[in-house]
Amino acid sequence: MTKLKDIRATELNKYELPYYIEIDKWDLVTKLMPLFENGTLFIREDGKIDHKRVPIFHGPWAYVQHMGKDCFLYHKIYFQFWNRIHSECQSCFKVVIEPRTLRELMDLYHIQKHLNYPSKCGVEIYRENSTKKYGGYFYCNGLVEGQKRYKEVRQMIDLEISPAVPVILKRSCTEYEQELGDSANWGIDDGQAEEEVILRDSFVNNVIDYSQARHMIAHVHTHWIHVAYQHNDLTYLEYTGGNKLFPDLRTYHEEE
Repeated sequence: MTKLKDIRATELNKYELPYYIEIDKWDLVTKLMPLFENGTLFIREDGKIDHKRVPIFHGPWAYVQHMGKDCFLYHKIYFQFWNRIHSECQSCFKVVIEPRTLRELMDLYHIQKHLNYPSKCGVEIYRENSTKKYGGYFYCNGLVEGQKRYKEVRQMIDLEISPAVPVILKRSCTEYEQELGDSANWGIDDGQAEEEVILRDSFVNNVIDYSQARHMIAHVHTHWIHVAYQHNDLTYLEYTGGNKLFPDLRTYHEEE
């Protein structure tokens, strides 16, 4: 019969590192405890970590397809709790368009629908790290695809909207570069590769379906028009038949 001490020795010798350091890598529950406590994360019956899905019933974005990446795991978990940029994010490039008016934003929406690439557009007012009022994004896998998409989008924006509309090609999420430095210096070391394996093994694969029914698009576009009104973007009048959303106030300060 195998003695307990032999079993113990065999189990502990499986790891190159001390056992505590090895299990600490896999102890995601402790590391992510704030998300378990507030109900964002939970553990399924099969042991996989999952997150509570909240229907996107109110938001600034109109979506056209999705990249098929698990952005919740990469951004909300790995970046925020490990302070690293996932390899899938490092291969993501974005063509970014900055419409200057509601009219240009609406035109961009129709361009994205026509091209039918993974993309979104909407209002940027909820992002403290951006100075844009409106924004549009095309998502690409890798630099080569990004450069090809940039040329295509730039040409269409020039033709259908205006050459004066800013269009750039950037790498991954703005927050990453703002927090962790120049994207040209990003990389993946052995430790990160191991962390990504642990996360993928522990989490449910969550690729969110961002498809929106007609009534949802109507809600989003209504929101855009109200944002334009708030920012004195008078192109909103083109979508209200020239009628102001709210009447001007009667004033009494002028002297008779």
